[in-house]
Amino acid sequence: MEFDIDEMRTTGASGAFLHMPRDRPHGYVNCTNVPARVICVFTPGGCEGFFEEAGEPVGDVAQAVAMLRPADPQRLTSIAARYGMSIIGGLPVS
Repeated sequence: MEFDIDEMRTTGASGAFLHMPRDRPHGYVNCTNVPARVICVFTPGGCEGFFEEAGEPVGDVAQAVAMLRPADPQRLTSIAARYGMSIIGGLPVS
């Protein structure tokens, strides 16, 4: 996984811990074709509703990979606004 935090690119290997400060531009992308698992902890809580509303539950990894499709930026921007979040652009891919 690659993470952008305040315009600084960091690679997170298995077991890595990264802090993404609140109200700071950040994002992440899996730059491989191997599924990854990420645990996110939010404090204070509340923004997890964004992921619940924007995402789609899947039963297994194969199903998740089969469901991949480009995100709808307008839909995500609308959902983000309900949770006090701003979508400021895509993660640059190198």
